[in-house]
Formats: sequence, C-alpha cells, structure tokens
Amino acid sequence: MKSVLDLSRIAVLSTLAMLAGCGQKGPLYMPAAKPAVATPVPQTPPVTPDTTAPNNN
Repeated sequence: MKSVLDLSRIAVLSTLAMLAGCGQKGPLYMPAAKPAVATPVPQTPPVTPDTTAPNNN
C-alpha cells in the first residue's frame, strides 16, 4: 500500500511541475544584452515676455 501512495505522490508532483511550466512563454535562451539607447527629450525655448509691445500704464 505504501508503494501506491508513493507512486501517487510522484504522479501529483510531476503533474504540478508540468503544469507550472505551461505558462512560460518566450525564448529558451538568454538574449544578448542590448545597449540602452537614451532618447533625447525635445526642449522648447523658454517663453519670454514680448518687449516690443508698448506699455500703456
């Protein structure tokens, strides 16, 4: 009877191990590291007040 329990434990553990691997997607190798590329942020010139307008104070 003990061998039946051991066999059932092995079967359950094997099934769980196989089911755990079912969700693994992607390549089966370590991809080469790609160098990080910094994308420059476009900078806008600072807004300055219009100095050509007349001051009506």
